Amino acid sequence: MPPRDPFTTRLGSSESGVASVYLFGWVGSSPKLLSKYADALATSPLVKRVLHTTAPTFDVFLNASGLSALARTALDEMLQRPEEAVILMLMSNGGVLVYLEMLKLLQKERRRYESLRIVGTIFDSAPAYLTHDSMSRAPTEGIKNPILRRFAYWMWRIVLIPFLMLFVFGLSAPTRFWDALMNDPLPCPSLYIYSMHDLLTDPQRVDELVEARQRQRTHSNKIFSLKILDSEETSPHVMHFLKHPDRYSRSLHDFIKYAVSHTR
Repeated sequence: MPPRDPFTTRLGSSESGVASVYLFGWVGSSPKLLSKYADALATSPLVKRVLHTTAPTFDVFLNASGLSALARTALDEMLQRPEEAVILMLMSNGGVLVYLEMLKLLQKERRRYESLRIVGTIFDSAPAYLTHDSMSRAPTEGIKNPILRRFAYWMWRIVLIPFLMLFVFGLSAPTRFWDALMNDPLPCPSLYIYSMHDLLTDPQRVDELVEARQRQRTHSNKIFSLKILDSEETSPHVMHFLKHPDRYSRSLHDFIKYAVSHTR
């Protein structure tokens, strides 16, 4: 179970803010790391507060009920401020998996959450298509010692991932994961921030996802993207803000302005 109040809150820079941003970090991210993103979001005059958290690593890989509990905590927190628009920011699959649990709750308990105004979703370095390689890299990339990191990677790839796919998630899990995101039911605009240099999040897969969702959407619910190309400075997984702070912040602010203005 997540803690009673898992969120760290950063107030916006303007009293006229009308939106709350809920930021869900990547596996292993800390409040200190996420605070930099919260600061960038909070400088938008439309943002009233930023609430950020990270799902426990154990829950991401082995405890779906923990993810569901965190998703419910977040949705119930949103209910406490019915006058505010909500923007969700999901970082890597650690954030996306919480988001998928939210979608399940929103569909299962429609009457409970019908008053929520989720006006936009932002995906940073996400979603990462689930392959043996990406699933093995995700829990091991944060290990600083290269020998231990490589050992852990092969343990996941040879032993743990096959076990989870056979006995826990099921062999169809990658397809179900991708289909759920391809057919995202939330009627709001989305922004995808990704890079050609990302070893975890396949940019070609995100290209396909963005193009498919653009075909599905109307003018008011557009799908936007910020894609960092080969010709630019290398921008690895969840490092796009660090490498391109001005461009990244500008994309966030422009998207927030669009999302809020098209749902008032």
